[in-house]
Amino acid sequence: MNLHYRIVGAGKPLVILHGLFGSLDNWLSIAKALAETRKVYLVDQRNHGKSPHHEVFNYEEMARDLLPMVEQNELAPITLLGHSMGGKTAMQFAQRYPTHVDKLIVVDIGPKAYPLHHQKILEGLLSVDLAGLRSRQQADEQLASYVPDIGVRQFLLKNLARDSDGG
Repeated sequence: MNLHYRIVGAGKPLVILHGLFGSLDNWLSIAKALAETRKVYLVDQRNHGKSPHHEVFNYEEMARDLLPMVEQNELAPITLLGHSMGGKTAMQFAQRYPTHVDKLIVVDIGPKAYPLHHQKILEGLLSVDLAGLRSRQQADEQLASYVPDIGVRQFLLKNLARDSDGG
């Protein structure tokens, strides 16, 4: 899979993987601060941001997705930072490709199984009538009954973008 990514700064490579429902933009302000001493690669993981979508969605595949980007840019060994879901991907990548990772930073998650806890958010996202939307405000209104916190809704709706047909 050809992942979308953005590069900020110069120096030793640091690859950052965002969390569930996020995108590389979530880490842009931190990347800009780190860019004084590091070449930061912000990566959209599969099914997120501008990276391709695929029906298979698991940590093994997400770790495999990262390998071509690391090898094509001749980054190994990298410092790899993963937040939440990105942390799970980072741990899987480090385990599977240990010679490609110099340092591993895992934020806000551990190497254990977690109970499902995003079901209401997923139901809400699936309930949004994408074909009938005319504005982000309409999407927000549709999502509100599932996700009452406006900050969480705004975070989720950052992923809403017009397609090539204007839909």
